[in-house]
Amino acid sequence: MPRVLLVDDETDSATPIELMLRKRGYEVEVASNGEAALFSILHGVTPDVIILDMQMPVMDGLQFLDNFRSFSKYAALPVVVISALLPWSAPDLAPYNVASVFTKGSVDFGVLARTIDLLTGPPQPSAESA
Repeated sequence: MPRVLLVDDETDSATPIELMLRKRGYEVEVASNGEAALFSILHGVTPDVIILDMQMPVMDGLQFLDNFRSFSKYAALPVVVISALLPWSAPDLAPYNVASVFTKGSVDFGVLARTIDLLTGPPQPSAESA
């Protein structure tokens, strides 16, 4: 089952995304800031994709990307950015190998789900749901 690490300090934004992904069959780990996400990864959480907010306390999205991408084994791990903070744009994030950028508050969950499916391969139904 593909694993998603969802990094967002706002539960109003994170919870609907988490529920949608779980309903689709993804395993979802949630971190409230970049530092917590980095700690999780360095202590055994191995995501197939990261969904990352940019504006968070403690360690923001760019600080997380700077730290995370400094480990060569994570250079190709896909990151999807969802943020209300402008003027973030794909060219600004290009050095960080960001796979996709969504604007918080206007995320089409169908498009987000298809994006995650393309990056990880869609989850397979478990034997329990078959």
